[in-house]
Amino acid sequence: MEQKQFRKVGHEYIRYLADLPSEAISKIQPLLPYSATLTIPSIYLRRLEDTHIADEHADDYADYLVLLPDVISHPTHVALYPKVKLGVNIYAVVDRGSKMLVVGLQLSSIGDPAFRNTVETMFSWQRWKYEGELKHGTLLEVDY
Repeated sequence: MEQKQFRKVGHEYIRYLADLPSEAISKIQPLLPYSATLTIPSIYLRRLEDTHIADEHADDYADYLVLLPDVISHPTHVALYPKVKLGVNIYAVVDRGSKMLVVGLQLSSIGDPAFRNTVETMFSWQRWKYEGELKHGTLLEVDY
């Protein structure tokens, strides 16, 4: 992914990453249990999140940068959490044996366009946590 400069929007700095492809939207939309409608959104990275991930997840940061294009172009999972009522979390999950590396985007249908579709998180799950999320239906695999 080409590294572009952050630009100031309001009180934050953001960087455009890419648009979520229509193929991904067509695969995600049927998984949503509520009336969130996804359009082809522009995805942004806030400098605050980029700095947090670099500082707090230094061992995984290089993988995170490599995974960003994949999570946007080909998300592997949708997370259905009750607090996300006006949007959806999409993830790319990489199997690392005993743990799973997760890069997430939060897509929202409301708010300032500069902040509604952003890279939200990166974290690792132990395999049992990942399998539990699948079993309980809070994490759904996207079928391509």
